[in-house]
Amino acid sequence: MNSLQHRSAAIAVAVFGSILLTGCLSQKNNSTPTPPTTFVGSPPPAAKVFKLGFAQANSQDPWRQVQNASLKAAVAKYPDMTLEISDAHGDSNAQLGQVDNFITNKIDLLLISANEAAPLTPKVEEVFGKSIPVVLMERATTSDKYTTLVSGDNVKIGEMAGDFLVKALKGKGTYVEIMGIADATPTKDRSGGFHSKVDKEAGIKKIDSYVCNYKRDEAIKHMENLIQSKKQFDAIYAHNDEMALGAMIALKNAKMDPKKVIIIGIDGVQKEAIQAVLDGDMAATFKYPWLGEEAMKAAHDILLHKTVEKRITPDTEIVTKENAQDYMNRLPKM
Repeated sequence: MNSLQHRSAAIAVAVFGSILLTGCLSQKNNSTPTPPTTFVGSPPPAAKVFKLGFAQANSQDPWRQVQNASLKAAVAKYPDMTLEISDAHGDSNAQLGQVDNFITNKIDLLLISANEAAPLTPKVEEVFGKSIPVVLMERATTSDKYTTLVSGDNVKIGEMAGDFLVKALKGKGTYVEIMGIADATPTKDRSGGFHSKVDKEAGIKKIDSYVCNYKRDEAIKHMENLIQSKKQFDAIYAHNDEMALGAMIALKNAKMDPKKVIIIGIDGVQKEAIQAVLDGDMAATFKYPWLGEEAMKAAHDILLHKTVEKRITPDTEIVTKENAQDYMNRLPKM
């Protein structure tokens, strides 16, 4: 073989080797694609476990304790999701900080029950603006920058309470309204729905109202003051069962029979309240759904890029002496 033939063979070997090497590198790169750097906009990796954070307004409230339990039970059904719950203890500033902590910990989805709508709205908008899905739990904010709201229909519950009172008073009498947190959307809705029914009745008058922040002790204090003022009333409409029970206790402390006053509450999760209905010390309460199952399904669908409704609304029901025992048997186990 002459020098020209040697040179040609060497070039051929080099070119062939280069082709082989390029092919191997190409096959190696194709076998380990780079995973997406963010979840939003890309299908999740098969082994992804999603981190969820729930900013709870106040876990001392009995209804919220049931809500927390229902969320924990529901998330356990999804092996690809974990849930951390924070407790703001009714402090909006504390809740703002807890949401910031969730962001720092790189949650994939935020659930939040806003302690108050106005102070939390900018923070919810900030989270949503970071392409982190937001599930509002029973309390709306003042904008539409969130993914979905899972909530009972507080307006409808208020309307049902109003209809119940009109019928119980037979269109004539006086009542006291014990209200929740002033700026909370359930307070506004439960009051608005109630007044849309009661205010049409010329014979029914409100003699007083108090903001008691959904707390029993505040309801006791205000009702004791009202009783001492000697104002007469036939009924009490409380925005939750804690305050309804507080009103009942105030009556008993004053040696007044609560069975002679129409006491209406909302929530329907405390055995104490259902027992009071059974005993006749409360006339009725209305179930406010605890929302765990619905919220976790919505969160899972969102994280898997499925379509969810902007508003998810489970049904309510009235609890009276006639069905209270059956309802008691269906309460969530704590």
